[in-house]
Amino acid sequence: MTHLKSLRARRANSVFAAAAATALTLGVGVPAAASTTSEPSSESTQGSPTADPSNTPTEEPTEETGTASDTESGDHPSGESDDTSADGDDPSGTSADGAARAQSEAGDEAEEKPADEYYPGLAKKLFKKGEGHYQVPAPAEGGKPAGKVPSGLEAYYSQKIDWSADNCAAMGLPDYSEEIGRPPECGYMIAPIDAKNPEKGNIAIAVQRVKAGKLEEAEGGGVKFTPNSKPKGSVLYNPGGPGGSGMMFATWQAWDQPELAEDFDMIGFDPRGVGASMPFSECATDQQQDASRDLNPWKDGRDKAEEVFNTDTKKYADACFENTGKLFGLDAEGRKDLIKHLGTWDAVGDMDILRSVVGDEKLNYVGWSYGTSLGYRYAQKYGDSVGKLVLDGVVDPGDAEAVKALKAINARSDRFADLGDTVAQENSTGAGDKAGAGTGKTAKASEKIDLDGLTEDQKDTVNQGAGFQDTFEQFAKDCAAKGREGKTYGELWPDAFGETPLADQKFTCALGESDDPKVLSDNNAKLLQTLETADGGKGLLTGNPDDQRRITFSVGRLGEIQALYSTSLWPRLNYALNELKAGKSAGQLLILADMYDGRDESGHYDPSGAAFTNIRCTDSNSAHEPKDDAKLAQVRRFAEAYDAAAPFQRASVSPAGYDTCDFWKFKGTLPKAKQLTKVPNILVVSTSHDPATPYAAGVKMAQLIDGSLLSVAGNDHTSYQAAGGCVSDTVNTFLSKGRVPRDGDFGEKLDKPDTAKDHNGKTVNLPNKCKMQTFRTDGFTLSTSKAHVGSEVGFKVTHLDSETDYVLKIGDKTYAFTTDNGGNFAGVFSVPEGLKAGSTVEVAIVDAQGKKVGSAGLEILSKDKPRKDGPEAGGTTEGKDKPGDKGGDKPGDKPGDKGGKTPTDNAEGESKPLPRTGADVAGILAAAALLLAAGSAMAVNGRRKAHR
Repeated sequence: MTHLKSLRARRANSVFAAAAATALTLGVGVPAAASTTSEPSSESTQGSPTADPSNTPTEEPTEETGTASDTESGDHPSGESDDTSADGDDPSGTSADGAARAQSEAGDEAEEKPADEYYPGLAKKLFKKGEGHYQVPAPAEGGKPAGKVPSGLEAYYSQKIDWSADNCAAMGLPDYSEEIGRPPECGYMIAPIDAKNPEKGNIAIAVQRVKAGKLEEAEGGGVKFTPNSKPKGSVLYNPGGPGGSGMMFATWQAWDQPELAEDFDMIGFDPRGVGASMPFSECATDQQQDASRDLNPWKDGRDKAEEVFNTDTKKYADACFENTGKLFGLDAEGRKDLIKHLGTWDAVGDMDILRSVVGDEKLNYVGWSYGTSLGYRYAQKYGDSVGKLVLDGVVDPGDAEAVKALKAINARSDRFADLGDTVAQENSTGAGDKAGAGTGKTAKASEKIDLDGLTEDQKDTVNQGAGFQDTFEQFAKDCAAKGREGKTYGELWPDAFGETPLADQKFTCALGESDDPKVLSDNNAKLLQTLETADGGKGLLTGNPDDQRRITFSVGRLGEIQALYSTSLWPRLNYALNELKAGKSAGQLLILADMYDGRDESGHYDPSGAAFTNIRCTDSNSAHEPKDDAKLAQVRRFAEAYDAAAPFQRASVSPAGYDTCDFWKFKGTLPKAKQLTKVPNILVVSTSHDPATPYAAGVKMAQLIDGSLLSVAGNDHTSYQAAGGCVSDTVNTFLSKGRVPRDGDFGEKLDKPDTAKDHNGKTVNLPNKCKMQTFRTDGFTLSTSKAHVGSEVGFKVTHLDSETDYVLKIGDKTYAFTTDNGGNFAGVFSVPEGLKAGSTVEVAIVDAQGKKVGSAGLEILSKDKPRKDGPEAGGTTEGKDKPGDKGGDKPGDKPGDKGGKTPTDNAEGESKPLPRTGADVAGILAAAALLLAAGSAMAVNGRRKAHR
């Protein structure tokens, strides 16, 4: 095996260090197979467990033997390393940031480290102005802006970043230059706290770049890198969260996708308030978070649990406003204003600045999980600057009101009139045996879900709970089936266990061997519930004498959720559940929980949890609602609904845990969804049994935005990178060439066909790994089917190529126009003289190569023939499309207003030119408005763009 191939094979077969007998493969987090990076200011701040490697178990735990915890190591440029964390989504359904945040006296009295202890070294060098005081300067001059630049922000869009490999080291990032053939470069990009009021001050966005070029095997071993002097541009990445660091994704993508990295610079970044970006989000201290995990009031009943958890949650919310930005000279109001601008809407503004600073006129972007929200919101805010967007693991588009607005994005949204509250729709049918929540997956263990009175955010959380339930059932049935086989760990997973002490140990499923999802879910819930009363309610020990922490119910549940993010952790989860079943320790679940929370071996928590809170609550919250008895009852209904959707993780009681966002200090700042009229095709990737972002949400989004949907058979959270093969090939081809495969099944043939259900409950069959379905159709419509010579006729094209020149031809006349970034244009043309009355002439749209891309028939009326239908203002509708279904310009917009040129008369002869201003266009614009607003136009052509 060559050196380069062996490096890539190491990525595919990377394992936890054999200090643990399990030595399980790791590929979890967001996305699945590439974790978020560790806190840059320390060597490793995520997921390095504190258990003792000397206590290596040699057999599966039983009630007689128990077990000891283990440790892991082995970071890798693929992202498959110990410092793995889940997406930040709270699985409990009771409080999105977890009922697990306490500020105990012990935590308050613990020895405190300097406030900037975990600040990146580069931030200390550049921004520290004195002890306990930091300030971010103005952007450096010397750069060259690219693409559109908003007025008043020129200095930010034209700044020069001080790129260097030394900066990466100063940010605490690992060096994989040997593996990828060139050193990554890092630096800080400066952005305004408030783009509308730049004088308020600045923040610093941490960025990493890996330059484009070809990676080859070098003679004598190693790799050879040849720079690309003319790259196609850059691709920006975000792993999700919210709060996930994306810095190392430049490195990981250069490693995982070397062919794509030949032509594009890879760009990773930490969004505002995240990771190495300054100031980053800070809430509770490490000691306070440890104490929070120790809260275990379940045995005292629902009311006591509510009191304990809700008091703790409020303290955590207050801590965010107390600590975020504290060292940057901000008073209480200043810190509040800073947090108000740490949300998604401001973050996409930073993405646009970064687009310009790296020299791209259009943004090419891949977002996983919450990163899909960043991608969509970027398209909403900066539609003219959208290049190729890939959204993998889509966050549900929203409630019925949001969907109503989003439908306008779709060129033929009348086809999807039933989009909306899918949970309510499914439950109204009486299908009480479905997990529902938008997944449509049959989850027989779940109960009928009562969603009456829940907010849309709460319904979304129930959505996610149903997704976790579905994935748990996939895990549990697989576990039970393997248990019945009677094979050893080594036989079942030779790559992971072949050389470990467990190789010859018989695999037994901790949940039993039943095929009934309800039995498996009940067994799992009962196992977790033993942590409520273990050792008098304190929880179980780790099994490691050097780590005296306790595993409470909340911690155990969190560890299990972490393992459900990736199938590669399923064997480890079974091992952890067997340890719990033995009843002496639960160190394996604690290790998984540490991965989720990003707790390192020193006890420091990655700030991604605080960023998750700041971003999510800034986007949307219900803090304005009174916390009275009615509110408490409503939150209780939510908790019960979540446990009904995800019974595998339920506690003995379902307390009403307030969300941290219920204690926020201002209303949410994320605007409602709006029309996307100028965006090109967007590729949506959705995985059939994704635990965190259910498959149905991806189908829903792809339809709403007229995008292309790549369905992937699998159980992991997201698929690009994790699945490889047909997924990577499709995404990379789309990013580099803008094309997607033809509709249908392709990729690896599955041993057993997979199925998923969309938002309407329709079964989607997946005989292969991948399936393509394109909802994007182009079209050409006229405002009338009949017209007189010399009259003006409105026309519209939709979803042709972006910002491309076309010609409309009628008779011997041609009219040139240019589409907007979404491939749309609306305008008017004059019916030329010389056309025979009573005849039907062709009106055609032709591209620069002379290829006809659309055509329509127009009947020429006699001059003295009365117009019963007022043809120029709207005629009969023919064909399958309805007027206005194609999106494009808003009613009343003037021709050319949408980013294209006003059509001009290019033919010789005496046809009058198109009117452009004043009273002579009033009637024409009225006709065009009818066309664009779904009046009575004739839809002439609608065809699928299979390769756009």
